[in-house]
Amino acid sequence: MCVERNPEYVAVGKRVLPDARWICADIVTMDTKTLGLGGFDYAVANPPYGPRVQRAGAGPAIKAAGLSSTPST
Repeated sequence: MCVERNPEYVAVGKRVLPDARWICADIVTMDTKTLGLGGFDYAVANPPYGPRVQRAGAGPAIKAAGLSSTPST
């Protein structure tokens, strides 16, 4: 399964990986139950490239030794 919030990237992704299930949504705010996805054991993501997007802080946070999902100031 592939989740991408940019519909143009989803279109490209469908051409590159046509057998994958593509969902156009923001992974931080999407409702997995409404989409019939249930839960996940693992998620693999790559960092956003280009200009940084400021979030309202509603998304999940990473809290582990030496790791943080919030940008340092």
